[in-house]
Amino acid sequence: MKSIYLLIFFCFFQLSQAQSVNDTKDFIAEQIKANAPMSNYKNGVFFENNVIKYDAERISNRTLNDTDFKNIFIFMYDVFNNSGTNNLFTVAHIIDIRDIVKVSTTKINERNTYYKISVYIGNQYYAKEYENLKIKPASWKYIDKMEILIGDNYDAAQKIKKALIYLGKTQGISVKDGDLF
Repeated sequence: MKSIYLLIFFCFFQLSQAQSVNDTKDFIAEQIKANAPMSNYKNGVFFENNVIKYDAERISNRTLNDTDFKNIFIFMYDVFNNSGTNNLFTVAHIIDIRDIVKVSTTKINERNTYYKISVYIGNQYYAKEYENLKIKPASWKYIDKMEILIGDNYDAAQKIKKALIYLGKTQGISVKDGDLF
């Protein structure tokens, strides 16, 4: 009888953990999308719970096994001309959640003020940048960090950073807060 109760407890624990991971992924995607750094900048965040596997494979330029697809994290943005009618270029950073080692935030003051969230990776898994400039063919290159740009919103930058650190914890990895060093 004890074993049945134990089994039920573990099943409920697993279900609550899975929901928590998906909630965290949804929160990250919503916060980034809601805080675009410029009006001519359109972004998106994709995890396995909000992208079709075929599309994830197409943008990462490789076949994904089930484990790789479960751990995919894509930050993608398009920059349009000022009138918003012509897409000037598209960039996507594709990393594996299990490879995140540190997350930090930096306030950038240029023509526009925005925050850069740097997601440093350990280079144990796939990590590439896809770039499609309208004047040359699409290309992929290896990266050592994902850079997420959001608008001038300190609170959102901190929430996203903390959610990314928590997401690492749900994968059994320790992600450092890069703002503490």
